[in-house]
Amino acid sequence: MVIIRMVGIPVILMLAFALAQGQPQAKPTPTPVAAAKAQAPPKKQTFIEWLLRFAGVTLTSSNQKGETNDEPGELWVADLTRPGFSFQVAAGNGYGWPIFLPCDTGLLALKGNEVFRFTLSKGNPQPVATIPNIYKLVGGNLDDPDKVLVVIKDESGQNKLSVFHISTRTVSPPEVESPPVSGPPSSEDERQLALKVAIGSWREYPDAELFVEKMTNEETATHWTDILYRLRTIGAGEPVNISQCGPASCSQPSRSSEGRYVGFIKKSG
Repeated sequence: MVIIRMVGIPVILMLAFALAQGQPQAKPTPTPVAAAKAQAPPKKQTFIEWLLRFAGVTLTSSNQKGETNDEPGELWVADLTRPGFSFQVAAGNGYGWPIFLPCDTGLLALKGNEVFRFTLSKGNPQPVATIPNIYKLVGGNLDDPDKVLVVIKDESGQNKLSVFHISTRTVSPPEVESPPVSGPPSSEDERQLALKVAIGSWREYPDAELFVEKMTNEETATHWTDILYRLRTIGAGEPVNISQCGPASCSQPSRSSEGRYVGFIKKSG
């Protein structure tokens, strides 16, 4: 009798397990913590976090002085694969603040309140949009090539950051959460820092930096500005003058996304 009982116990357990497998299983009820995580709103983006998603913009740019020259002139491009070589993109004068769009070798530039698009192979300007009171093109968005960071003067003449949407030819305010993120720095401090970075001519990239430097010819006592390019790798050496504009002045540099070209403005005299 003892042997029969010992054999029967495993059989009963197997039957019970088989019956349980055939029954529909109730889904576990999520805990309050898990439910809260699933419904948690997306993290708010600070003004600075938003700003840094545009090409050539870094926080350290605000600490660099350099020379800033916003005068319009001719549109030129330097080819970094050919040292000392640069060329005029399109005939004519009056252009300003060229930028390359991410993943594109074409570039945009201003002429007055108008935005023009250029291709390096043809150079013929194609009108894109007219933006009243626009002051500067800053850089393309690294996540969305349709968005460009711009500086516009408001009714009181104050500079403010905005976003130009190429496809719709519209301008919108900065895409950050409102109300601002709590804690230092304040939203107003962040906006002022962001504007300082955007207004300046210093541009930084993961491997290099661009800036405008004042040059002097001691013999003739003449002055001008050139575009200097410095690699940030170890042992890269001194910055290289990639514009060689003297006695004309060059300014407003911007590098293409693949790192080959630098656009800038050349002002004669």
